[in-house]
Amino acid sequence: MVRVKHRYIIFKIIPEDPNAADFGDGYSIPKSLAKPFIDMFGDFGAGNVLTSVNLVVWQPEKFTGVLRVARDWATNYVKMLDTIKEIHGIKANIKVPHISGTIDQAQRWIANNQETLN
Repeated sequence: MVRVKHRYIIFKIIPEDPNAADFGDGYSIPKSLAKPFIDMFGDFGAGNVLTSVNLVVWQPEKFTGVLRVARDWATNYVKMLDTIKEIHGIKANIKVPHISGTIDQAQRWIANNQETLN
């Protein structure tokens, strides 16, 4: 059996009104992204990706997180994130500054590039 390989997508949510934005613990964010993914890639694509996406890291004070996605669908997931205009009823855009192959490299990138995320 072949092992499924993953990519780690570092993302930043940029709300229109940062003071009013509250995404809670962040773990409901991948579920809120399901509808746009179904609209863009259909049931087959959504079934492949949404079963493999996990929120690994969430920093609520900076609206920054790391998603773990199956490697085969990582570029499609990034394309879909670029089309998002609203999360949990809050108008916001999502920026993806980096994609990494390991969680260690993703966390190291976040630590070394804080100015990019601000």
